[in-house]
Amino acid sequence: MASTQKISKNSAQNAHRHNRDLLLALSRAAQSVQRTRTEEEVYHAVDSQIKSLGGEVALFTVTEDKKTLTLVHVTYPPEDLQNIEKLIGEKALGYRLELPAGSIYARGLEGGQTQYIHWRHEDISNILPSLPHDLTGQFMHLLKIEHGIIAPLRADEETLGLMIVNGPSLAEDDVPAMESFAAQIAISLRNVRLTQQMQLELSARRQAEENLRLQSAALEAAANAIAITDKHGIIRWVNLAWVKLTGYTKEEAVGQNPRIIKSGLHTVHFYKNLWDKILAGHVWHGEMTNRRKDGSLYHEEQTITPVLDGDGNVTHFIAIKLDITRRKQAETELKRAREELEKANHELQSAFKQQQRLARTDPLTGVHNRRYLFELAVHEFDLARRYRRPLSIIMFDLDHFKQINDTFGHAMGDQMLERVAAIARSQLRDVDLIGRYGGEEFMIVLSMTEAKQAALQAERIHKEIRMLRLETEKGIASVTLSAGIAEMIHDPKDASVDDIIRRADEALYAAKRAGRNRTVIFKPQAGGTI
Repeated sequence: MASTQKISKNSAQNAHRHNRDLLLALSRAAQSVQRTRTEEEVYHAVDSQIKSLGGEVALFTVTEDKKTLTLVHVTYPPEDLQNIEKLIGEKALGYRLELPAGSIYARGLEGGQTQYIHWRHEDISNILPSLPHDLTGQFMHLLKIEHGIIAPLRADEETLGLMIVNGPSLAEDDVPAMESFAAQIAISLRNVRLTQQMQLELSARRQAEENLRLQSAALEAAANAIAITDKHGIIRWVNLAWVKLTGYTKEEAVGQNPRIIKSGLHTVHFYKNLWDKILAGHVWHGEMTNRRKDGSLYHEEQTITPVLDGDGNVTHFIAIKLDITRRKQAETELKRAREELEKANHELQSAFKQQQRLARTDPLTGVHNRRYLFELAVHEFDLARRYRRPLSIIMFDLDHFKQINDTFGHAMGDQMLERVAAIARSQLRDVDLIGRYGGEEFMIVLSMTEAKQAALQAERIHKEIRMLRLETEKGIASVTLSAGIAEMIHDPKDASVDDIIRRADEALYAAKRAGRNRTVIFKPQAGGTI
């Protein structure tokens, strides 16, 4: 009986000593946890005290949906962990555990109650579903798992994860102390996370403020004029470049409508299109003329960008302006210079054409002069010879023209030549050529025309000339003409257009010898006689 009492007394003393050591260790751990600043420091504060009791601890965090646990800390020796990792085939830290419904882990999270458990094979299988059943015992033996405590990490009704403590000295009476300790860990973890979140937000806010400061400095120092208005167009901010461009100070500008720089040169429709576009949330880009404070006008290239809130509503507008006054002035000067150059070029071309016309035209009669007529005749001759086409030449002059000059004067003689040339030209086709060959003599080149056809042309000219009457102070002035015609010879072929002109000239003189006022065709078969 005494022996039984002694054993009971020793057991009570051991239990008392265990409780004291446990509370002391947890108290020290709680104090250490309260001083932590990071999650890692929380984990290590738990380590030292639990291990001093001869136990091991594993800490899991849980996802928001309470369906998955992740191992974030474990106190087992590194060599034991290595053996376990070889056994399960993956890393221990970061191991994710999908919570089976009804498992002791799920109950610990759902009920929020700390549990004292005797580990069973099926409990381990819930943690390691891929581990073969015959290796579960080996796993438990390696980690010396027999019984332990599962405590949810809860802080103000929020479950952050689970704490699993294993150790031979743990008893069911230790559940309240472990529950309190788990709560302390949860509070410390939450505080650490809140502190870290606050630090991140504070850092982000400081970074945002620094970015705003830098952006403001950049906008202020920008070479382009910048103005920020609210959605009603009231100016809220301008930079120094805007002040320099418009002449208004910041104090004069802020609170005003941009109408203070309006030039009055743009239509109501222009501004309506602008406002319709930016109020719809689109960027407007274009050129505009505005007026400075001193009244002077300036030109700007402007981009207006709407600023939208989170709901897509326009709150402000940012207008970036580029002074293009010098460019517009240069463009105006360039346009004026171009117009003057075009005008000068047109005048030069007109003068050149006039010079060409004068160089090719007989100044009295307006028909081709001898030199140019000969150039054209050579060209027609070459075409006729190449394609064996007919070509005829008429040579004619005015009969007794000297008497016109002697009787009525040279002015009337010149007028008579003008009228004769005009009449002859009116009887010709557009493709026919006529020119003053010299004095009162004219030459006509008729392409695609045989001598007999040319004679008909000459007869029409004869008829019109015979009807010509010019009134003068000394009476009526009239004139007749004599004409000679020759056509191109292909067999044997003429060597040049001179051969045709020579024969036409012979025919002309034959007409004069025959009494004038007639047309004669050169007949080569007659041996050169007319």
